[in-house]
Amino acid sequence: MPTVTSAPAHAARAARGEARTARRSLAGMSAAWSAALISAWRWLAALNPWLVDSVLASVMTAMGLRLAYGHRYPPPPVRPFDGFGLALSVGSLMVVAVRRRAPLAAVVASSGLVAVFEASGYWVALNQLGPQFAFATLATTRPPRQAAIGALCVAPVILDSNLRLWPDDHLDTIVSTLTWVVLLWVFCDGIRRLGEQARTLADRNARLAELTVRLDREQARNAECAVQEERIRIARELHDVAAHHMSVIAVQAELARFVFDADARAARAALGVIADTGREVLAEMRYLLSALRIDGADDAGPRPMPSLSRVAEVVERVRASGVGLDVVVTGVERPLSEGVDVCAYRIVQESLTNIVKHAPGATATLAIDYQPTHIGIAVVDDGGNAVPAGCAGRGIATERDTGQGLIGMRERARIYGGTLTAGARPRGGFEVALMLPAWGAVSGTVPAAATLPAALSATVPTIVAATAEP
Repeated sequence: MPTVTSAPAHAARAARGEARTARRSLAGMSAAWSAALISAWRWLAALNPWLVDSVLASVMTAMGLRLAYGHRYPPPPVRPFDGFGLALSVGSLMVVAVRRRAPLAAVVASSGLVAVFEASGYWVALNQLGPQFAFATLATTRPPRQAAIGALCVAPVILDSNLRLWPDDHLDTIVSTLTWVVLLWVFCDGIRRLGEQARTLADRNARLAELTVRLDREQARNAECAVQEERIRIARELHDVAAHHMSVIAVQAELARFVFDADARAARAALGVIADTGREVLAEMRYLLSALRIDGADDAGPRPMPSLSRVAEVVERVRASGVGLDVVVTGVERPLSEGVDVCAYRIVQESLTNIVKHAPGATATLAIDYQPTHIGIAVVDDGGNAVPAGCAGRGIATERDTGQGLIGMRERARIYGGTLTAGARPRGGFEVALMLPAWGAVSGTVPAAATLPAALSATVPTIVAATAEP
């Protein structure tokens, strides 16, 4: 059978439901009002702290006066609340308005006025909030030494008031009062420490943010410098490749045109050199320009880096151009660091290219001397048919003395800690001398290129016109 519920049970259940709904509604309204009050207080505090403290002191004064003029004020023998008591009450509570600007002064002034108020016979329960609030501010914002002074001012006032209100048990009153002052001090000092830690953390975060910005700028500058250096390196490599190979091609083309009808074999050989040189320059330029591609792909595949081990290819092309070139290698040949190896190769290539361009038909010598810590290189020619012997000795500058190629060679040598000298010889021709540390820039003094070792000096005449930068 179905359960039958009486009407009173229904009414009780409905009443309980309505009560729960009312409680939930009141709780929601209280939370909303609390949130609104907190938001308004934060807005007011951010607007003007002085205004906030003034409003707070006014509210505390109004609450104290309401008690003073209300029905709770005790009758005689307690002194009636008169004008003097009003002045003391207003002064002890309104001093809270300066609690942030001068917290210690606020504690001393408020405690002193309350002590006079109690000694005058007024109701001791009034005005106790002012000294305690000022002391809380002092302990929260100032070092413990100042807070101790404030505690010595506040504790006697609170203790006197409590002993007058509860005269039956002095020991419990003293212990509870001192415990309250100490707990208030410890709590506010903890808030002060947390605030200091928060400020320290905020300062540290601000410094870190500043350092991050500076680091980002520095990284951007370094990246830009790296891009510029890479562009300069690629431009230098392109200059070396194009200048050498195109010079060989131009010389061989002139030779082929000159002997085309008279010596077909020589013409074919010159054309073969042109074809081989053209293929090589295209391969090297494709390898260099692949570094500029976005995807970094190189359809031609990896190509060996320029190295002194490949200098024989340059020598053969120069000889094919009509230059009589001898190669002298002294010392124990050994691997060099990659940067030094490329630098030495490019300087040899540029020096021999200059001979092809500026001294056709010359006789030249390439000397390479491997030392334990350095490598010395010299390229010397007799001038061929370009400049009459002795012109340099009479102060006549050649194109090779002032060209951009020498500037690039000196810059290459300087980057890797080496020295390079170049200049015309007294009896005609030109001379380039290079000295490089075997493993790149090293500490100590790199021997000057003009002071080559004995084995190299025996092969290469002394340089007399050096143009190396200091």
